[in-house]
Amino acid sequence: MFSCYHCISYRYTCAIKKSRFFRLTDEEFEKLETYCKSTGISKSDVLRELIRSLKIKKKPS
Repeated sequence: MFSCYHCISYRYTCAIKKSRFFRLTDEEFEKLETYCKSTGISKSDVLRELIRSLKIKKKPS
């Protein structure tokens, strides 16, 4: 288990605002931080895009 986590929260704007908190290991946080700095994209935008790209499998009826 990891002893240190970074907590990241984000809020998206639309009719309803929601906040979510993520616990990341140092390695995960550094990877996100490096990606954001190199692309100029905010952490919130990166996380939203990753969530939007998730494919949902439909259960057989």
